Amino acid sequence: MAKRFSSRPNYIVWTDPGLINGYAWYSMLDDKMVLEEYLGPKHIQMIEAAVCNPCTAPQTTIGVENFIITSETAKKSQDGKRHIEMMGMIRRAVDDEYSKVNVFEFNTRQTSSDVKTFVPDKLLRELGWWRLGYNHCHDAARHILYYLAQNNWLNEKQQWALVPRND
Repeated sequence: MAKRFSSRPNYIVWTDPGLINGYAWYSMLDDKMVLEEYLGPKHIQMIEAAVCNPCTAPQTTIGVENFIITSETAKKSQDGKRHIEMMGMIRRAVDDEYSKVNVFEFNTRQTSSDVKTFVPDKLLRELGWWRLGYNHCHDAARHILYYLAQNNWLNEKQQWALVPRND
């Protein structure tokens, strides 16, 4: 497990693994979000690139949506095995580089249910974190916003977007 530094990360990379992998990369330096989706393990290469870069890795949090297999999820999802395999591949990418470059944090504590009610689609659109037809990367972006809120790292625009309104 990577050492957690006292400051905040500059970059957050989150993935929502499965048959189609959602990938979100956020820069806290300039409030820039990149959203992508890949069929298969291509996003592992993106994470390896973030982990292997000695300039950015110490300021990067790598996050993966947690997936717990229960009797219910086993019945509902044929994608569970793939999700667990992808989590392992990402953990391996982070651990392989740990001795060379420490990432800021490797986070697998958030579940899908944690973030879906906290960050609705409307909020992602308001922040400009939306790509039409991309669902899995939106879930990864939800995790980033939830992570920022948990750590009190929301910028002013994000804080205002979270304020309840009577629209």
